[in-house]
This record gives sequence, C-alpha cells and structure tokens, in this order.
Amino acid sequence: MSSKNEPLFPSNQELCANPADLINMSKSGCYKWWATEKRLAEFLEQLDKTKFEEVNTIETDSSNKWYCIYVGKADVIGNRLVNHAKSDFYKSTLRQSIASLIKDFKNFKSKQKIEDAVDEILKDLRVTFIQVEESKVKNKEEKLINGEYLRLLNIDKNTHRQAEKIMPILKRKRKELREKFPKEDA
Repeated sequence: MSSKNEPLFPSNQELCANPADLINMSKSGCYKWWATEKRLAEFLEQLDKTKFEEVNTIETDSSNKWYCIYVGKADVIGNRLVNHAKSDFYKSTLRQSIASLIKDFKNFKSKQKIEDAVDEILKDLRVTFIQVEESKVKNKEEKLINGEYLRLLNIDKNTHRQAEKIMPILKRKRKELREKFPKEDA
C-alpha cells in the first residue's frame, strides 16, 4: 500500500513511540493515530475491503510504514489521550471504532474482554500531535479530516469519496457492539 507523502503535520513531527508520552501535555491541538500495515489490513478486512477502489488514499508517514487511521482535536491533549488510552469505548469514538472492528467481537463474553483487546491494539498504534491555538483547533481538525486522505476510523465530518462506502459498515458494526454490550448506568 502506498500513499502520497505530503505531510499535513510539520516534517519534524515524529511518531510518538508511546502515546502515554503525551498524557502529561496540557496543550491544545490536533492529533493523528497511526497503524502498521498489518493493523490497517485487519481493520480493512472487517470493513469489507472489496468496497475500496484504492487504499492508496490513506496517508502514510515519511517512512511509509505507518498509516493514519484517525484524526482528532483536543483542548488539552493529555486529557483526550487518557480517554482514548484508559477509558471505555463509550467515552472514546476511537476505542469504539476499534472495538467494533475486532474480528468476532460478538463472541466475546464480556465488555471487559473487548476493552482488553482494544488496549492491546492501542499498544501497536502511534500518535502524532501538533499544537494549535485553542480558538483554531476545530478548523484545523476539519481541514485534516476533509483533506485528500481517507480517515478510516473517523465517522464524523469524513467527506472523502470512499468514506461513503465504509461509514455505513463502521456505523453498523458500532451499533452491533453497543447492542451486545449496553452502556451500564452509573
């Protein structure tokens, strides 16, 4: 799989070896989650990859080894990454999307088992972050999502031409996940 390599982030922006490295940051900005080709293939398999005309519309990093699967914004990056890394899938759209794409998730007996599986997947992912003035964060996120690249796990504001083919599948799978593991009342 290949992709155009025009980074939307500064060229000096490195993939974070461990997303937890950003948890103590209190800056606002936008972030991207990146997957290996193996993880990307697993996600595509669950999204019925036959619906894709081409997968080379997924952004890669400069090494062509990491594929951007999700873009988000944060008023405080540390708080947002804690939601992705440590909360349940009802508090993170990224976690819910990943959980819904776990092969055979319907066979899992408990929500905790799904959460554990998501935790393992997140260990294989990387994140980049760019600081953006708080008043401009939403606009920057929209530019990153609505660009020339497909954002595989973004369900909102995803206007890429292939998104209309995969979003119904992802939304259906997310609904099935929520039905299998209903939100517990607090």
